Amino acid sequence: MTTPPGTATSTDVIISYSSALPAQLAVGGLLLLLSARGALRWPLLRRVLLITGTVTLLVALLLARGLP
Repeated sequence: MTTPPGTATSTDVIISYSSALPAQLAVGGLLLLLSARGALRWPLLRRVLLITGTVTLLVALLLARGLP
């Protein structure tokens, strides 16, 4: 089966996601570290970064396991 030019196969998508995995882990870990250490003075921003870092790490772990 051939795919039309310009369309991505599931393999292409998995490869592009997996190449972003180290950056996702680094960003998620950094956000969690900043919020855990209390480096941010505003509680709302700290809470938003905590949630963002957690979601980023969870998505990275799901991508590491492979897409369903």
